[in-house]
Amino acid sequence: MNNVIDVNLDNFQQVLLEGSKQKLVVIDFWADWCEPCKQLMPLLEKLAQEFSEQIVLAKVNCDEQQELAMQFGVRNLPTVALMKDSQPVDGFTGVQPEGQIRELIQKHLPAPQQEWFNQALALMAEENWQQAYTLVKQAHSAEPENPSYTITLAILAIELGQLEQAEALLATITMVNQDATYQQWIWQSKLRTRQKYKRCNNC
Repeated sequence: MNNVIDVNLDNFQQVLLEGSKQKLVVIDFWADWCEPCKQLMPLLEKLAQEFSEQIVLAKVNCDEQQELAMQFGVRNLPTVALMKDSQPVDGFTGVQPEGQIRELIQKHLPAPQQEWFNQALALMAEENWQQAYTLVKQAHSAEPENPSYTITLAILAIELGQLEQAEALLATITMVNQDATYQQWIWQSKLRTRQKYKRCNNC
C-alpha cells in the first residue's frame, strides 16, 4: 500500500508535517520486541487500506528512530498519534479494538458533504456545471445551514439558468455571510434576470 510509509529523520518532515496538511496521518510507534505492537499493526494496516484515499499510516520503529520517539514524548509501546495540519490531534496507547480505532479515525476525517463539495469545486474549474450542481446539492441537503454550500449552489443554479432557485437560495444568506462573492453573484443573478425578461418582452 502506497499510503503506508516507514518514517525516519530524513522523511519525517515531508510525511508527518507536510503530509498531514493533505491527509490525516496515523503514526504507529512500535518496536520488534513489543508483542502488543505486533497485534496492533495488522489492524492499523487494514484500516489504512480501508481509508486509503484519506489517511497515511506512518510507521516509526522506536529502536531505530529513538530521536523521533523522544520528540513525540513516547513512553509506552505501542503508541498511536494522529496528526492533522502539522499538529497532533488525538491518539492512544496499547492495543485497542478495531471498531474503536475506526471511530477515532473517522472523527478526524472530513464529513462526506465536504468531500462532495471539494469534488464540485474541481468540476466547476472545468465548467462542468451540471455534475458540480448535483454534488453541491447533496452537500447542501446534508448541511443546509452551511453558507458556502448555499452560495455555491446558487452560483451553479445561475449557470444552469435556474434563476428563481438561485434567488431563493441567496435570500437565505444572513448579512454576516454576505461577502464579496455573495455580492458578485447577487449582481449577476439580477443581471441575468433582466436579460431573461428583456428577451421575453422581445418575443
